[in-house]
Amino acid sequence: MRQTLAILFLLATPASAAEPPPLPEYRAPRAPTPPRIDGRLDDPAWAAAPLAGDFVFTWFKAGTREQTRARLTPSATAAFPRTTASS
Repeated sequence: MRQTLAILFLLATPASAAEPPPLPEYRAPRAPTPPRIDGRLDDPAWAAAPLAGDFVFTWFKAGTREQTRARLTPSATAAFPRTTASS
């Protein structure tokens, strides 16, 4: 009986079950000095941080989409996130 159930389970399982896509990777080089937190985005630490984007928001159903971009600048003592969104 167990053998029959195992065979039925294998037959019911898709043979080509899709593998999930690999997770994106983001590497943030350490900033020699932390960015100034002054509301301006012209600090050299922000310019040196790589851009992350193409975020997927699974809850989005309708409306105007905004492009969200982020940068992360770690220093010796903290990590500083920066995000911007535009339509």
